[in-house]
Amino acid sequence: MDPFTGTGASGLAAFRTLDSPHARAGLVLADRIADLAAALDKSRPPGTGAWLADPGRVELFLAVEGWPDLVAEAAAAPGPSWALDEVTLLPPVRAPQKIIGIGLNYASHADEAERTVPEYPVLFGKFANTLTGPYDDVPIPRASHRIDYEGELAVVIGRRASEVTRDEADTVIAGYAVANDVSARDYQFRTKEMLQGKSFDSFCPLGPWIGKPCPVEALGALTLTTDVNGERRQSATLGEMVFDVPRLVEYISAIMTLEPGDVILTGTPAGIGGGMKPRRWLRDGDRVEIEIAGVGRIGNTFVKRHGA
Repeated sequence: MDPFTGTGASGLAAFRTLDSPHARAGLVLADRIADLAAALDKSRPPGTGAWLADPGRVELFLAVEGWPDLVAEAAAAPGPSWALDEVTLLPPVRAPQKIIGIGLNYASHADEAERTVPEYPVLFGKFANTLTGPYDDVPIPRASHRIDYEGELAVVIGRRASEVTRDEADTVIAGYAVANDVSARDYQFRTKEMLQGKSFDSFCPLGPWIGKPCPVEALGALTLTTDVNGERRQSATLGEMVFDVPRLVEYISAIMTLEPGDVILTGTPAGIGGGMKPRRWLRDGDRVEIEIAGVGRIGNTFVKRHGA
């Protein structure tokens, strides 16, 4: 599946304009973003009713049969558009059925965590309450004093997928985004399950949009970097993953059906604050910027809750 090549569009986003509180699905066209629902309003293609009733939910658009054709239609006659710096970008999916994290998926990270490289993918869950925009502030919860970052590639599913092979994986992927799998390490390691340390509100900045810069087999050449207050903390190629994206899609879809809009967070390389000596947890005012070449860049400032 390659929904963007040849259309002039670089991705799907969710956004809000300065004069409206309502979320919209957007088509990114160079340095502008077009209202996807407005572009398709006249034709009202079959199957779009649920999405048009809540047009800010890109995951509902991804559930429409033949949505890549609608991307091409909208790109050809985009209608109203805004400069990207005139809008607020939201997380590109708002309420996916599943957000699946992958633990220890870079050998370098397993080494810094003093863990062995896993024989099988380590899966854990996050929830939709963790999603926040690519440039939103992230509140530091009062309950935790060990907040850490994890720069990651996010895979967004584009059609229902059950028991797909690795060779079929590219056909079910809508595209990719950049994610920060924010973690409260003190809660993460209270028990053997990671869920509670991964699921605080706003613990998954995601964006800036869903794009597909290359076929899945070429992802390995892309570089991921994470900077904290301008200091380079993480740098790795996606080819350093223990389990690559096709393997992850194959493995997960053998266990559970993946639905349009589902997100797979593919793991983080070495360089987390908790792996440093001494450990360096995020503090009030720290800014974390994560970039994946060809996919995009997100940047979030961590802020202390009022009264904390």
